Amino acid sequence: MIDFVPGSEPYESLIELGFGAAGDHARMVATLHPHLDPHWTKMSVEGFSSQLTKLDRRFGWAGQ
Repeated sequence: MIDFVPGSEPYESLIELGFGAAGDHARMVATLHPHLDPHWTKMSVEGFSSQLTKLDRRFGWAGQ
């Protein structure tokens, strides 16, 4: 639930994840649905992308 946007009623924010095999690797596809305001959509994408880079560092995947 998004309940922190000034002037907006709380609303759901959807993220869909799909997982599958890609040879000897796993593939994840993330779909972030747009927010009611383009600013918050941009912020959501930036935040999600930042979290993914933390996985790269955590598991030593940087540069692969």
